[in-house]
Formats: sequence, structure tokens, C-alpha cells
Amino acid sequence: MRAKRCKPPCTPLIRGYHDGTLRPNQPITRAELVTVLTRALKLPPADNHPLPYADRDRIPRWALPAVKAATAHGLVNGRSDNRFAPNDKATRAEAVTILYRILRTLHNGQ
Repeated sequence: MRAKRCKPPCTPLIRGYHDGTLRPNQPITRAELVTVLTRALKLPPADNHPLPYADRDRIPRWALPAVKAATAHGLVNGRSDNRFAPNDKATRAEAVTILYRILRTLHNGQ
């Protein structure tokens, strides 16, 4: 499946891969999940927010702003070994936890 190109001022939530495909049947990685959700929420950048993850150097450059913003807003934490594990498949439990934190934040008006 090919990604449709979006013309400004449109900002697509899912931009697809460098080859123009979407790969809808492929599992989503933690970096991809966080990127899509921060785009959907239009979270402000947190460029100066330090990342506490031991594997922060493994976070892809395209996902770094999203991971920083999601971390700064308390939407994501590392795994038990202090890694973000950006290229690992996101589990349902992780996705639901992030969605719960988003809903809690929206409900509390933060």
C-alpha cells in the first residue's frame, strides 16, 4: 500500500516509510507509536528535555522530537532496564498505557 502525499498545510499522522509504503500489516514499533500519538496530540516540542534512557542513541533521528515530547509530558517511560527500546514492537499493554495517560491528562486539563 502506498502512502498518499499530503500537501501543506496538511500534516499527516502516518507518513509511511522512505520508499513511500505504509505497511499496514507490519507491527508498529515503540518509536512509530509515540511519533503518531504526539502528532495526533500536537504536543509542543521539548528539544531541551534530557532523555533518561540508556539506549537514547538508538532512537531514530525522525522519532527523537516525539520521544522527547512524550517523555517530557509523562506519556512514556522506559522499560524496566531503563531502555526506551525504540525499534521493539509496541505491545498492546504499552499502547493502552500511553492512551490511558493521554486520557488522564486531557481529563485533568493539563
